[in-house]
Amino acid sequence: MQWLKSLFGRKSNGNGTPEVEESNCAHLVLLPTWSNPEDMGKEEKATGYRCYACSASLTLEEASELRRQSAISL
Repeated sequence: MQWLKSLFGRKSNGNGTPEVEESNCAHLVLLPTWSNPEDMGKEEKATGYRCYACSASLTLEEASELRRQSAISL
C-alpha cells in the first residue's frame, strides 16, 4: 500500500494521518461562498471565498489582500 501513497503524493506524519502539503497556488480565480441561500449572487454578502484551482478556503480579508497584491503587480 505504500506505493499507492507515493503514487498519489500523500505523506504520513508517523501516526497514520496524512500530512497537509503547502500549496503553491496563486489563487487567481476566487469563487464567493455564502452562508444563506437567499444571499447567493450578492458578492457584498459573501462570507468567504474558495480557490477554483486548489479548493482552498479564504476569508474575506485574505481574498481582499490577494486582490490588492495582484493589482499592485500589474
